[in-house]
Amino acid sequence: MEPLSLIRLIYGTFLILRGLLFWRMKPVNILAGYDEKKVMDKEGLAKWIS
Repeated sequence: MEPLSLIRLIYGTFLILRGLLFWRMKPVNILAGYDEKKVMDKEGLAKWIS
């Protein structure tokens, strides 16, 4: 396997796992710039990110 293919596989796996994490657990408070007072729909934000 070429090094670039391996890097893309690792990066893609990381992004998929991050999307699943936000979709299932909805930890939007760890996002940069997240302000609880400004966000009205926490679940909608988590769904949009994932």
